[in-house]
Amino acid sequence: MNLCSEAVRDNGTKTDGFQNLTFKTYLISTKGEHDAQRKQICAPLLVSLG
Repeated sequence: MNLCSEAVRDNGTKTDGFQNLTFKTYLISTKGEHDAQRKQICAPLLVSLG
């Protein structure tokens, strides 16, 4: 498991209580997988409506 996956696993639930949080996902790209060119990218995407 890579660093980003571990961070999502360990910290992903910390945003569960955010008011009006409608949707969340974590975008993870690792070099060598699916033609990724960079070493590692991890970006949270949180959508809040209201």
